[in-house]
Amino acid sequence: MLALEDELYGNIMTGFENFWEVFFIDKAWSDQTLRIWECYEMYEIEGVNNLAGAQASKSLKKDITEDEMWDWLYFFRDNFLNQLTDQPSEPSDRIPTLIKETKGTQLRSKYCRTKFPREMQGSTNQRQVDFLIESIEVPSAEEHQWKDVRVLGEFTKLSYSSARKEKFLQLSRLVLEVFSTQPLRHFVHGFCLFKEDFQLWVFNRSGAYSSGPLSLTADKENFVRAISSYLLMSDQELGIDSSIQQANGRSFITVSDKDLKESREFEVNPAPIFKLGTLVTCGTTCYETLNKSAVVKYSWVRTPGESEKDFLREARGTEGVVQYILSDVICKISDHLRDLNFSKAKSWNMRGLDHFISRGKDVMTIPTPILRDRELTRIVLTPRGRSLRSCKTIFEFLVGIRDAILGHRRLYLEKKLLHGDVSDGNIILVSTGGRTQGVLIDLDHAVKTEKAQGKDENLTLTGTLKFMALERLLSAATSGRTIKRTYFHDLESFFYIFLVGCVEYEYCDGSKRLDSMRYWATKSKTINFSTKYTLVSILDDTSSHGFTPSFLDLKDLAINLRTILFGEEGINFQTPDDHEPIYRNMIMAFNQTIEQITSELH
Repeated sequence: MLALEDELYGNIMTGFENFWEVFFIDKAWSDQTLRIWECYEMYEIEGVNNLAGAQASKSLKKDITEDEMWDWLYFFRDNFLNQLTDQPSEPSDRIPTLIKETKGTQLRSKYCRTKFPREMQGSTNQRQVDFLIESIEVPSAEEHQWKDVRVLGEFTKLSYSSARKEKFLQLSRLVLEVFSTQPLRHFVHGFCLFKEDFQLWVFNRSGAYSSGPLSLTADKENFVRAISSYLLMSDQELGIDSSIQQANGRSFITVSDKDLKESREFEVNPAPIFKLGTLVTCGTTCYETLNKSAVVKYSWVRTPGESEKDFLREARGTEGVVQYILSDVICKISDHLRDLNFSKAKSWNMRGLDHFISRGKDVMTIPTPILRDRELTRIVLTPRGRSLRSCKTIFEFLVGIRDAILGHRRLYLEKKLLHGDVSDGNIILVSTGGRTQGVLIDLDHAVKTEKAQGKDENLTLTGTLKFMALERLLSAATSGRTIKRTYFHDLESFFYIFLVGCVEYEYCDGSKRLDSMRYWATKSKTINFSTKYTLVSILDDTSSHGFTPSFLDLKDLAINLRTILFGEEGINFQTPDDHEPIYRNMIMAFNQTIEQITSELH
C-alpha cells in the first residue's frame, strides 16, 4: 500500500472542470447515452413514486447499500440497456420506450459483480472487485479474468469525505492489477461510489485524473450516462492496446520506422518475457520474437526530449552493447488527455501535508497540475539473451561482467554516451560462435557525456538503488539532490554487481546471507549508503564469510577491484579525472582471473 502511495504521490490530479466533456461528450455514442438518460428520467418522474415494496428500491438514490445498488444496476440493464439489443425485455407500461439513435447503439461490454477474491483469476494477488466491466463476448461465468477487465468501480456507504482516500487506494490497487495483466494497456476508466457522491477516474502511466466529487442527486444524469458510456465505448476509447495482431492463433507486430523509412513484420510470443509491476512508471514490457533472435521492447518514455531509441541509434555498431533494429511510436498520453483543462485542476496530496514534501534540506511543493506527456515507444533489439543471474559457471559470470565493462567503455569513448543505470538486470548473456558473451542493455537512463545536466535531473535520482554509487547516494542523503553522473559511478556499479553475484547468485542450504546487502535496495538513501560503505570497508571479512562456496575463490579479485576503484587506504569515492586507468585495470583484473580459470580447466 505504501509503495503504491509513493508512486502516486504528486501524480493525482482532480477537479477538472471539463472532465465530463472530454471523456463522455461528442462521441459516437453520446447522443445514445442522452436518450438512455431521458428514458430513465421519464421512468423515475412518472412512475417510481407510485411503486410500492420492492419496486421502490429500483430508483437510483443516495445512501444506497451495495446490494441495493446492484438491484438497481440489474434493473437498469434489463429494462433500459437491453432495449439496445436484439433481445429486449418484454414491453412494460412502466418502462418508457428507448429511442435508438442511428449510431453508437452497439453494447460492446457488460458489467459484473464479484463477492469474493477467488472470483478474480489471472493474478497471484487476491483482490475482490465490487464492479467490473468486461467484453460482452466473454462467456458468462462465476469467475472473471483480470486480462478481460475493461472498467472498474468501488462502492461504499461511507461519505466522500471519510472514505475518499481509502476507496481511491483500493481502486488504484485494482487498476494496478489491470496494468499487470494487460501491460500494454494505455489507460483505465474507473469510478468510486460513496454515500451521496461519486467520482470518475482515468488512470494511465503518468498518474490518476479525476472529475472531482459529483452528487448522486444533482448529477444523477452523469452517473447514468457514465455507466452507459462504459458499455458503449470502443476498445480505443477504453485504452485497450491493439498493436499486437492475432491471426490463426499467432501473434504479429508490424513496426514502421519513420526515420529509417522501413517497415517490418515480426511474429512474437504473446507472453511477455519481462514486465514492470508498477503503476506510475515507464511500464517496460518485452516480448521475444518467435525465432528468439530479437526482443520487442515497449516503454512509456517522457516527451519531448531524447529517449532510449535515440541513444540506441547512436550506439549502433558498438560491440558489447545491444543493437537497434528499428522502432516506432504507438501513442501518447496526450492523445487522450490533451483536451483537459489543467489550469483549474488541483493536485491531491493524500498525505495531508499542506501540499509540501520535505526532501533533505529542501522543502518542495506538490507539483502544479500540468500534462506530463509520455509516448509509448516500441523498439526492436537484438540479440535476445538470458539474464546474468542465469549464469551456469563462474566463468560465465566473470565474462558477462567483463564484456559489459568493455561495451560500456566503447559506448563512453566512441559514442560519447554514459549508460547511467548499470545493474545486473541490464547485463545479458548471449552465445556467439560457441562462446558466451556479456552484452549491456537498457539505455533508458543514458546521457550524452558532453551535455550539461538539466535542472530537472538534478532533483531526480535515476538508476537502480541496489547498485548505485556511494557518491550519488551520499549527495541524495545529505542534500536531497543528486549530482552529475560520471563514468566512475557506472564502474562502481559493476563492482556491486560482482559482489551481489558472489553473495546471492548461488543457493546454498544453510548458508548465511549478508543481511546488510538487503538494505542496498531500501528507499532510505542514508541506510543504503551506510551499509554499502561499511560492507566495502570490511571486504576481507565480507568475502570470507559472505561469499557462497563456488565464489570464495574470487576473494582476491574482490579486493583487487576495491583497490582499483577506491585506493589503497580508506575509501575515496570521488570521480578521478582520468578514466583510462580505472577502465584498464578493472578489465585487466577480470582477464587475469578468467585466464586463471581457463588454464585450470585445461
